[in-house]
Amino acid sequence: MVNRKKPFSPATLACLVALPLVLGFLLLTDQSLPFPLGGHYQNYLAQILKDRPIPVEESWILQDLDRTLVKFVPRARAFLVLDLTRRWMGLLGLLGLTVWVGRSVGWIPAVWVGSIGIALLPFRTIATSLEPQSLFLALFLWGCCLSFGKPWSKTGTAEQFGGGLFVGLSAFSAPLAFLFPIPLLLRAFASRSFRRNLEQPFWVGLAVGLAPGILWVMNGRKNGLLDFGVRPETWNPAKLMVMAQMFQSSFGLLLLGLLALGIAGSLVRRPPFSREALDLTAPALVAIGLGEADIFRAALVVPGILLFGMIGLQTIGGVFVARKEKVLIPTVLALGLAYHLFFWGMHPMRDRQAHSREVGSLANLVVNHIPDSEPVCLFRLNPVLDYLAATLPPRQWEAVDPALFQVEETGEMGVKRVVFNLADDYSEGASVWVDPKRLGEPRSMGGAGKDLKERLFQDLNSETYLGENGAELSRLLIPTLKPPIRGKLTTIPAPGESGE
Repeated sequence: MVNRKKPFSPATLACLVALPLVLGFLLLTDQSLPFPLGGHYQNYLAQILKDRPIPVEESWILQDLDRTLVKFVPRARAFLVLDLTRRWMGLLGLLGLTVWVGRSVGWIPAVWVGSIGIALLPFRTIATSLEPQSLFLALFLWGCCLSFGKPWSKTGTAEQFGGGLFVGLSAFSAPLAFLFPIPLLLRAFASRSFRRNLEQPFWVGLAVGLAPGILWVMNGRKNGLLDFGVRPETWNPAKLMVMAQMFQSSFGLLLLGLLALGIAGSLVRRPPFSREALDLTAPALVAIGLGEADIFRAALVVPGILLFGMIGLQTIGGVFVARKEKVLIPTVLALGLAYHLFFWGMHPMRDRQAHSREVGSLANLVVNHIPDSEPVCLFRLNPVLDYLAATLPPRQWEAVDPALFQVEETGEMGVKRVVFNLADDYSEGASVWVDPKRLGEPRSMGGAGKDLKERLFQDLNSETYLGENGAELSRLLIPTLKPPIRGKLTTIPAPGESGE
């Protein structure tokens, strides 16, 4: 009997790999940020562009990579280039997991994993931010794919060495990432059959990959485990509720239900990848418990979630007898779940984009309307000033401490106290530029409160510039105090008087 099955040609394989990568890149690009969001990222970019040391480094690889990349691009394009690298890192990590599943179990389950993975909110969040988790997923998942999957060649020497190297490099590529190789090493020492599959090149590659990270730890760590993402201040019973809410908001009830079915199926039938799913989930849960329960740490659970979800779909398919039903029905469920998760997580992604556009519009107002060396207070957005000064040298603005606006007094007395605070640090008759939206935020968020904001704009002369996406920038004039007696709070002229 003649075997009519022909292997895929290299061109066909290239297209099969390129099409999902291009689709995933387009989806992530549609939800990427036009401006760095968050003071942590703005400070990070400013330090990178100014070639200054970063106080707490979370990844020894990423800082060196970013410093190298920004040297070859214009400063104004640095964020876009770094954001582009994170998108590709996330896609490569998801590709590594799908290739691992496809070569070990089958390409239909790989389609399930890839479809659900690209739709998950935590994955899209880290792939469109500057967090190092996307780099960790790319290194670790490809390390697992090369080392523990179906052999790529007859000897397997090159892929074993490359897999060990990637696993070693991933150990210190993100906060608490060093937890993930531990289950693999314990399994290697406990299981003789698993240890036989790991050849000597794997251990050599692992040692080579771990060496620079260990040296980085020995030379630069000053605060012990705190520098690795351990946060003891979060260890309290209330964190369990926070974690439960985070998982529900990050993954959704439908996926969590499929996850429960996958865990049950792995305990009863022990299908392929049940042990790998546990090895990838356990360290992620420990990392969230030791660190902060946020969506960035939730991205560490994505590989384990996808593997348990795949087992859950296989369990559903096992109910049916016909082979077509075993494949077709789980595939339809996987695609439907991916569709639901993608649009269910669209709202928070669009909110992030809207906030990023507003901050970018505020930055344009600062650049276009505020002269150099003028005092500016953007409150919790003050790091934007340092970022702009780094991207647009020699432009420079003087950042005003928000504490000058955060006074205990209220009403008229609060306005007078703010004026005296400003007059002490800046000349009378000068102007201070503020972001009125952040000025009106509660003190817990870094603002001065809505009531004091309204009173300041009522009692002081001001000008407000409106930008796109709801951005606002105001100039408050510091009145000339009369008579010049600092101890009295009854000397502020009303708006329109000659003392302004």
